[in-house]
Amino acid sequence: QFHIDGVQHKVTVNDNGRNHLHGGATGLHNATFAGSCGIDSGQAFVDFAYTSPDGEDGYPGEMKIVARYTLTNDNKIVL
Repeated sequence: QFHIDGVQHKVTVNDNGRNHLHGGATGLHNATFAGSCGIDSGQAFVDFAYTSPDGEDGYPGEMKIVARYTLTNDNKIVL
């Protein structure tokens, strides 16, 4: 658990029922990210997006995540 502005937030436990490790019981590593692709400035990209809703695993507030992988014109991958 933790406090923000005097408000207690209880996060899920996943370490033998004792601790909250690596994002809790659900964890972002288990989330299904939506994929989309396109071209930006002549370079191909793929975006992976996920919105963690308010209260997921006990965390306050909605969090929007987007990871973009771009294949550059000289064949490098940029995150």
